[in-house]
Amino acid sequence: MTTLFDVTLDLARHARGVKRFEVSSVSGQTIRSSRMGNRLGEYLNGSLWVMTGESSGHFSKIKSAKDDFIVPENGDLEISKGDIIMICPWIDFSLDDLIEAINSVLYRYPIYAWDNTLTWDANQLVYNLPASVRDVRQVLVANADSGTYIESHSWVEQGGQLHFHRAQGLYADGGEIRIGYRKMHGELYKDTDELDPSVDLEYLRNMAFLYLWRSIIIVQHRDNPVAADMYNEAKVYESEYTKFNRPERNIPIRSFYTRWS
Repeated sequence: MTTLFDVTLDLARHARGVKRFEVSSVSGQTIRSSRMGNRLGEYLNGSLWVMTGESSGHFSKIKSAKDDFIVPENGDLEISKGDIIMICPWIDFSLDDLIEAINSVLYRYPIYAWDNTLTWDANQLVYNLPASVRDVRQVLVANADSGTYIESHSWVEQGGQLHFHRAQGLYADGGEIRIGYRKMHGELYKDTDELDPSVDLEYLRNMAFLYLWRSIIIVQHRDNPVAADMYNEAKVYESEYTKFNRPERNIPIRSFYTRWS
């Protein structure tokens, strides 16, 4: 599964670039690499991703850095000699900036989800939808004769309820109702938090990239020519992806037959 660790690293590669190092030695929380060459403290307040070893798949801010060593902010990392790490300098984006950019896309990214909390009652045609279920796209009801499901085309969503036009004799009384609906993905907070597999990762990276440079321009009041160039590049990505409507590709259109009659 793709995690917040993976997508922040991917965004950092694209937006700023990262460097790969093999750990030469570890003393307490101090991590050294003979190849690091940390010029002018460029990794101070930067970002660290652990690629191998006990803490593989975890990231951290860098709280101090000098010459050939860094000290991560996350004191729980287990890093050993020979482990591979990736580092992104603090210029222009911190780890918090990368996470915020990713979440700026995910919190409103539409995905397809399923709910199976309701059960079929042969004497009931109206069901209150769970509080989190809205924008229903598909309804399946357990088959009375087998372990399969029958797709219903005789329902409508109205006022937080699911109304069936008629009962279906093949539905199992007490059987599970599976409701397919659209919802927003929502934010991720920990490096190990997983993305829904339907998320288009290229779209996510490019829209997060746009967010980063838009933020730079807003903060610096358009005085940064590099930011302006990067923003324009990101707008090209946005235009290309928007016209294909990528986030919607895995979301089925509401059934043509869903109606009262």
